[in-house]
Amino acid sequence: MRPQLEKSLTKLAHRLDQSKIILSCRTGDYVTQINGFNVIELCELTAAQIETFTDKWSENPNLFLLTLDSLPYKDISNRPLFLAQLVVLFNNYGYLPEQASDVYRMIIRLIIEDWDMQRHIKRSSKYAGFTSEKKLIFLQVFLTN
Repeated sequence: MRPQLEKSLTKLAHRLDQSKIILSCRTGDYVTQINGFNVIELCELTAAQIETFTDKWSENPNLFLLTLDSLPYKDISNRPLFLAQLVVLFNNYGYLPEQASDVYRMIIRLIIEDWDMQRHIKRSSKYAGFTSEKKLIFLQVFLTN
């Protein structure tokens, strides 16, 4: 399956001249260079970068960092996307949950529902009945199997 996917991506990359494709994966899953793509690795944020980001985006940077410092999932804050999501959650709710599983659930809800609602975006689709709640149930079933 993977070799076929890589072959298809290489073929697609060589046919495009007006578009860009961005592929992403975890560093440990990156095992071969796909022809037609450049490799870029995102580095972890430093403590100073986390503080700078928080100062710019958090409504209460000091309280956010103090709260984050006491949580068992603090280690994910060095990843830019997770840090952004944690700041948004803290701004929206005024707290971060103690359990990592709770914060991941909140992040998933943020991704599949809240961001569109905040920007007043309605996505029309032939899957209109696939509500946010159904997406959550689907993800739970899919990820546990």
